[in-house]
Amino acid sequence: MSAIIIQRNIKTVLEEANAVYSMVCSTGNPNMDYAGYACHVALNRFRSLLNEPDLTVEKLEYLLRKAARRHAQTDPEKDWAEFTATFLSAKTSANQNGRRKRH
Repeated sequence: MSAIIIQRNIKTVLEEANAVYSMVCSTGNPNMDYAGYACHVALNRFRSLLNEPDLTVEKLEYLLRKAARRHAQTDPEKDWAEFTATFLSAKTSANQNGRRKRH
């Protein structure tokens, strides 16, 4: 998959997760089963898009926090989902290039 397609797909996952989060937070009686399901699906999509089948929740949280800090430091006016997608896809490219060199 090309880097641009990966980046677009990552942005879509981030936007969908944000929509679910907003929906869960805005209701008086949130559906936590749906929220858990949405998180599970998003994690699996990130595993696939980042080409890291063993990606843990903790590692994903770390990457997202790192992206958020970088966003705040470098370009807080830019759309967060777009910035984060670019950040994560760059990490993916670096990881894939590093893996290829080892083989």
